[in-house]
Amino acid sequence: LGEKQSATSKGVHAFIKRNGQATLGIAEIGGGSGLIAKEMLPYFPNIVRWTNYEISDEVLKLGRPDDPRYVPVNVTNFRWWETLPIDGNVLLALHVIEHMSDDDFVHLVESLPPRIRVVYFQAPLAMRGPTSWHNMFCSHVMSMGWREVDEVMYANRFKARPAHDG
Repeated sequence: LGEKQSATSKGVHAFIKRNGQATLGIAEIGGGSGLIAKEMLPYFPNIVRWTNYEISDEVLKLGRPDDPRYVPVNVTNFRWWETLPIDGNVLLALHVIEHMSDDDFVHLVESLPPRIRVVYFQAPLAMRGPTSWHNMFCSHVMSMGWREVDEVMYANRFKARPAHDG
C-alpha cells in the first residue's frame, strides 16, 4: 500500500486480504467516485467485479477507476435494495450506515442475499447506542452504536469481528 492511502483504505485492504484468495465480488454501497476500488483492484486479481452502488450521479462522474472489473451503478432511491439485486459475495459500506435510519439499516441487513457472506462497515458510531449527533453539522441520523449493529448482524446470520483500523 502506498503511504498516502487513508486509514479507510488500509482497513479495507486488510479486510479483503483476510478473506483469502477466493473469487470475490465486491458490492460497495456509497462508493462515491470509486476511489477505494481504484486503490484496491490492482492488489487483488481475485476480485472479479466491484459494483459501486451510489446515489449521487454527479459523484459517479468524477474520475472513475480505469478497470473493467469496476461497475458504477447509480441508484435512484434510498431503499434501492428493494428493487435492485445486490451483486457479489462481499459487502462494503464505508461511512454510509451513519446516514441511515435505524429502520433502514435493519431492513438493508435483512435484505442481504445469502451469497453475501462477509460485510465490512466503517462508521463513526459510539460503542453503545444511542449515538448522538447533537450539535454536529452533519447528515448522520443512525442512533445505534456498534453493539446494536452487531446485534442486528448476529440476528441475520453474520458474526461480528471488530476491527480498529484508524
